[in-house]
Amino acid sequence: RVAAMAVAQVLGIPANTRNYNALLAQIPQHQPSAAPMIDQTKKLQAVLDACSAISPSNHAGRYLLNRGLDWNCLPASQDSPFRHSGALDYWHAVDGKPQRLATTPALLARISKPDGSLAGLHRIYLDQAARKLELQYGIEPKLLPNKKIMLAHDGALKGAACRLFPGGENGDLAVGEGIESALGAH
Repeated sequence: RVAAMAVAQVLGIPANTRNYNALLAQIPQHQPSAAPMIDQTKKLQAVLDACSAISPSNHAGRYLLNRGLDWNCLPASQDSPFRHSGALDYWHAVDGKPQRLATTPALLARISKPDGSLAGLHRIYLDQAARKLELQYGIEPKLLPNKKIMLAHDGALKGAACRLFPGGENGDLAVGEGIESALGAH
């Protein structure tokens, strides 16, 4: 009740502390969007299918090695969530419209839902030296993000993760803040 009264005060609704239900009826309710959910799973899968496995000789593999990771500690290629793209488009909203600013190598990581289906892609854009891309844009150049996530659909990340290795036989689970940190801890 105290929270409802505080919300009413913020919304400028006259509070009648004796009629809690009447107060709740005056608070605007969230209305779900009427826009249909756009499912981009096929598009994401096509991006993954166009990629190759990471290796020490491609940009994605060299990026991980340059970060000080031991190649033998990476997931086996048949189980790996990682893929390499030699040419991935970098899109950025300019005046509210998507614009392709560059095409660069990239490390992609599959993000999976709890049932194993595709939830999204984590993309790390790279330069030709296999370092994180430093792309600037604008009249007063601003450094753009070199890591981006593309979702299969709204809400796809609920319970999802980039599963680097299968769970331990004893039920052990390790959680990391980022791909490189998690691999380094492994």
